[in-house]
Amino acid sequence: MQRSPRESPTRHSVPPEKVRILDVDERLRGERAIGPMSLHPLVAASAVVVTSRARILSNDSLSLPAPEGSPCEDVARIERARKEVQTNFSAPWFGDRVRETLTVTTSLVSDKVRAEHVAKGYRIQYDETDTAYYGLAVQLENRQVQIVGEVDRWWALFVAVPITRDQTMTDDGRRRPQPLDPREVVGKIAPELASAQWTADSDPTPTGDVVFRSGPLTLQAGVRAVGPLGANESYIYAIRVNSQNQQTP
Repeated sequence: MQRSPRESPTRHSVPPEKVRILDVDERLRGERAIGPMSLHPLVAASAVVVTSRARILSNDSLSLPAPEGSPCEDVARIERARKEVQTNFSAPWFGDRVRETLTVTTSLVSDKVRAEHVAKGYRIQYDETDTAYYGLAVQLENRQVQIVGEVDRWWALFVAVPITRDQTMTDDGRRRPQPLDPREVVGKIAPELASAQWTADSDPTPTGDVVFRSGPLTLQAGVRAVGPLGANESYIYAIRVNSQNQQTP
C-alpha cells in the first residue's frame, strides 16, 4: 500500500500504553446481523465448520477466528509475520509490543481438532501454508481489533466499535442507515488504509452491510448484535477489511 504524502503514520495512533492484549475468551465472535438474514452462512447442524481462508475472508460473521495451529518455530517466518503486520498497519499503537502481541502458527486448525475429525471419520481438506499464519486481538480504548493473516498471501482486519440501540434502530424497530463511516474508522486504526481510494458497491449485502473496494482491498461493514438475545443484547458497528496477494490461489 502506498501512503499519501499528506498522511502521517502516527496521525491517528493510539498510545501503546492504552493497548490491552486480549485473551482468547475475550475475543468477540459469533456476532449476529440485524435486519434481513443472509442464507449464505446458514449451514446444517450436522455440518463441520472448519476455519479456512475462504471462511475468514467471506463469512457474514465479520469477526476473525484466531489461528489455532502449532506455534511456528521458524525464526525467519516469525520475523516476516511481524514485519508484515507492522508494514500493513503502520502499527503505531503496537509500540514495541508486537513481539508479545502477535501469535504465529503453522496452521489455522489445531492438532487436537484435526485428531477429533479423524476419530469421527471426517475427511477434510485443510488450508496448509508454506509460510505461516499469524493473529492478534487487542483492545484499543473502546474498540476491539483483530488481525489474522498468512504471510505473503492475505490478511484480514476486524474492528468493532460499541454503539447504542438508538444508533441501530428506530423506535418502531426499523433499521437505521450506517451509524459510522467505516473508512474513517479503519483509517484511524491502520493509517496505511487512510489513503485508499474506496469505491462503494451499488447494493448492500443480504445482511444490509455496505461494501467498499480499493484494488486488492475489500471492506465490509454493518451493525451487529452481541451477547444474549433480547433486552440484554448489545450492539457494535463491525468492520472487516481483507487484502489478498494477486498470486493467492
